[in-house]
Amino acid sequence: MSANIDDTLVDLPDGLTTERLQTRLSDLAGFAATEENRQKFFGKLSLIQSIINKLKDDEVNSGVRFQCLRVLANVCADNDNNRDMMMEVSGFLDALCSCWLGSDEELRNTASIVASNFCIDYDLAQKFLIKSRVPEVLVKILNIPQDEDAVGNVLRLLEIIVMNDSFSEDDMDPRSVSVILRSLPSQDLSDFVGTISALLLLEPFRLQMLSDNFEDLIVLCEIFEKLADLNDTGALSILLQNLTDISSVDPFSTSTLPEKLCDIWTRWIGLDIESEENSYLRTAGLTLLGNFCVNESSCVYMVNQRKLHKDVLSLVARSTSKPTEIYSAAGLLKNFAIGDKNKRVLVDDNVYSAVSKMLHMPESPQVTSAGLGLLRLTLTNSYENSVDLVSQEINKLLLKRVQDLYLQNSEKSVVLEASRIYCALIRSLAFHKSPNEDELMSAVLQASNSDMETIISMMFKLLAEKQHQEILSAEAIFTLVLIARDVRACNILSQKLEESEDILSNITALIQPHSEFSENLKKNAKTLVLVVGQNSQLVDGNLYSTYRQIIENSA
Repeated sequence: MSANIDDTLVDLPDGLTTERLQTRLSDLAGFAATEENRQKFFGKLSLIQSIINKLKDDEVNSGVRFQCLRVLANVCADNDNNRDMMMEVSGFLDALCSCWLGSDEELRNTASIVASNFCIDYDLAQKFLIKSRVPEVLVKILNIPQDEDAVGNVLRLLEIIVMNDSFSEDDMDPRSVSVILRSLPSQDLSDFVGTISALLLLEPFRLQMLSDNFEDLIVLCEIFEKLADLNDTGALSILLQNLTDISSVDPFSTSTLPEKLCDIWTRWIGLDIESEENSYLRTAGLTLLGNFCVNESSCVYMVNQRKLHKDVLSLVARSTSKPTEIYSAAGLLKNFAIGDKNKRVLVDDNVYSAVSKMLHMPESPQVTSAGLGLLRLTLTNSYENSVDLVSQEINKLLLKRVQDLYLQNSEKSVVLEASRIYCALIRSLAFHKSPNEDELMSAVLQASNSDMETIISMMFKLLAEKQHQEILSAEAIFTLVLIARDVRACNILSQKLEESEDILSNITALIQPHSEFSENLKKNAKTLVLVVGQNSQLVDGNLYSTYRQIIENSA
């Protein structure tokens, strides 16, 4: 029979009965099932056109149409020449659409197989489907009630298309993601994560997740939970990145967060610490809440109303070897500490215990740096917390650890954060009008087992850093101005400046009239130069004379 078919790959004969036509098509489908025979269909445009015409005719018997689909599916399989031929004949996609949008479920499902065979691993065919607006048709199919296998075929085809480099936000309505999310079959759920992930790479689809009171994001979180139940860490990792990206778009932090979402994420944070899949849920909860809590009002609400910080502190206390989780927890706690109203609440609820744990994770400099940043924020503009840190025995160990990290760590982020802690500490103590100011400054040195030379060297580290130069230089200069109030400290500072030509040059650059730095930073730099110049051996030295020259030039 194969030889007979091989010799007669021409138009379908006219006048065949339905039964004989169906048999003829079935034989053609079987003949096209092998790679060698499949090649013989190339160039048989008239035959393929005849099959397509039968397929798109709704009046033709469904059995005949099914066999037409079988022929096309086999002809397209792994044969780019035949795929090109499909793009040349008339009505190929129209024929598939008539099956997709019809009432026959078998035809609909088989049409999806044809389309998959047509475009899988073939860029030109995928672009052809995109240009023909096939993705929109596939979304319409998902709205039709059908079994999970049929849905799965549509979703797999959709994944092939949306992962093509040419697919863009203009090729599908962002609201389609709502339909796709709700169509994912419960069986083999992991197989369809790629479709969702590919769509969420595009910003309009991420923004769609925030519409309608975050309803789509709630569905995505429910899918995330199901994947955790399946213990599919690969799929969890992909969706965790998608959730992070969604929470990073601008409207996320300025929207009103539904209580249901807040409850879900808080529940994730409190999950069993030993489970690997739960780690993804905990990290996601911390990250999503961290990206939401970026303004003082939301942070005050989360700390004072929902007491969320207690759940986070409990997680850090229970966590054993999960640097990613602890890093995410530190990020959320840092956000909480930005608001002045929350700083004391965090300290009263033992945030320093969490900080201590973070500072004793040498295997993760990222976590250590985050812990230092958290400590710094609890001290910033908080005299009460600063006094506690330098006066209470249990907290002195923490400050001593900061000092050790500065002296012993080669990681730049750790060194800089340790230095910034002293900026925050000294500023908070100095700005509180207290008759015991000198005693408190002395307590800073004693509590950390430090000396003035080391603190000044910390400030020099900040002044030497080129990244975030405006912020770090401002903190260092202002701290040095405060330190220079003391004559002895000022003399030490002047000696250090004489020994550090680079730092001297950096400070000089800050006070240049046409420099790019803020006027406030320039003003403080000039104040530092003036104070050091008038109270040290540098009165006639380079720094003071440079300052005087600048004043004269700008007068």
